[in-house]
Amino acid sequence: MTAPVHEAAAEPAVTLEPSPRRSRIASGLGAAALAMALSLLMHVPILGLTPLSGTEGLRALTAHQMVESHQWLVPMLFGRAYLAKPPLHYWLIAVTEPWRGAGTCSSGDCRRR
Repeated sequence: MTAPVHEAAAEPAVTLEPSPRRSRIASGLGAAALAMALSLLMHVPILGLTPLSGTEGLRALTAHQMVESHQWLVPMLFGRAYLAKPPLHYWLIAVTEPWRGAGTCSSGDCRRR
């Protein structure tokens, strides 16, 4: 005699839905990425069109002198410590100098002579 064959009970399909928290994070990241992209589209075309004003030249020159002197820890301006802003500001400007070309400051107003 053969054993009775039982059909396997159909198990309900398990669907994995994203948790509400993950979808909120994803939508927040999407919104941040969209805002960043729009900001870049609006600002990149006009970079360098206006001269440096106020103290912006000091920021650019300080970053340029960091690159030339290889003194990355303490920002220096004309041989003296210049601590008007935290060094991260100057580091970010200095890191972009290779892309802008050696000897130019943020908007190209302080070229080597």
